[in-house]
Amino acid sequence: MAADLVESSTTVQTAKHDLESFFWVLLWMVLMQVPCSWSIAERSRFINETMGPRPYGQDENGGKAKKMFLRDDDSLRKGEFDIPNNTALHELLKSLKKIVAARHRLPPDNPNEEAESSYKQGLTYLEDHKKMLKEFRKSLESEWPTKDPAEYQRITASKSTLAAGKCSSKRSRSTAEQDGISLEPSSSKRRG
Repeated sequence: MAADLVESSTTVQTAKHDLESFFWVLLWMVLMQVPCSWSIAERSRFINETMGPRPYGQDENGGKAKKMFLRDDDSLRKGEFDIPNNTALHELLKSLKKIVAARHRLPPDNPNEEAESSYKQGLTYLEDHKKMLKEFRKSLESEWPTKDPAEYQRITASKSTLAAGKCSSKRSRSTAEQDGISLEPSSSKRRG
């Protein structure tokens, strides 16, 4: 889901959000099915921080984490994040990230003509899906590996994800409270 949709349930969803959401789904699929240079801990931390919903309430932190990741030019840089034997997929992720990140970047502080033009150009890429399609075509026409099977990549789930999967609402409420989410007391009372 797009960062601002995670931050606020009142944000009106647009095509720009859909394009960003597509990027997040693709990145999640890569992290879950494609061997990469991130360890289980790195992958788990990233998924839990940016894509792991809290069991109760809005997750403003997830939206902020997504925005920080998109604004960080080095986050998918070679050496920081690599996909062995599939350079085309790595380049596709980097180019799609750059496209969707444009709407979360701040305008240049001291804009010169070139910086201002580059900033505005980046925003136009999200007016429709043409730029993303162009990047996909470029990636698929490049050297794509012939043997490219999906392989489940292990992650370690967060406490709130584990708690949300349990049957006991008391357990998930307790975990939510530990995560700093205040909950109103339940109106129903149990006997016993």
